[in-house]
Amino acid sequence: MISKKQCIKKFTGFYFKKQKHIIGISVILFIIFLLMPFITTRRMDLNTPYTDKEDVALYVIQHHELPPNYITKSGLEYAKKKGIFYSDNVIGGDTFFNDGKLKKYGVGKEEKLKESDIVGYGYRVDGTRGEERLVYTCNTENVRVFYTSDHYKSFEEMTHFRLQLTRNIFWIIFGVYSLLFISFYVLVTVFIKGKELRNENDADKIYISEQVSGELTEGQK
Repeated sequence: MISKKQCIKKFTGFYFKKQKHIIGISVILFIIFLLMPFITTRRMDLNTPYTDKEDVALYVIQHHELPPNYITKSGLEYAKKKGIFYSDNVIGGDTFFNDGKLKKYGVGKEEKLKESDIVGYGYRVDGTRGEERLVYTCNTENVRVFYTSDHYKSFEEMTHFRLQLTRNIFWIIFGVYSLLFISFYVLVTVFIKGKELRNENDADKIYISEQVSGELTEGQK
């Protein structure tokens, strides 16, 4: 069975033999893990239509308004009267009566809220609109969005962390890798310094031993 000392010796021997390659690969991985959160960040384009609940929620958080394909109920009535095409539109942007159902999320009854439809199977802007809705806070820098699949009976918050989950996972990976990266090179540095000190001590001991042996030899003469 290989002892701990032998394992360390083999590992350090391998490290010093492949040091340039290991450092190069480590730096490349560091750069990749640093860039990935920025690459995977979801950015919703302004003035671009969206209908998926996560896309709409993230659009509202980023731009503090609904995508341009949304139309209020009064806007729909106006479009009907004027003969404006509205079939591709989605109802949204009207005030939501805040009855305190979001109190458990820290949203008080005094908070101004708005609502929007979410396009589901068979959705029609002037007909069957389904039960899916988004409710979001307004007149605030930190917009919060809540989703209901049962027409306001229950809610779940569409948090920014959840909507940017892929990016956040890469941030976590980068953080863990950075910690391991730093820890590894600190340990290697400490090991090298310790080895150098041990070598110096051994050299000093040998020198002292030689000096003592020399003095004894001279004394015997």
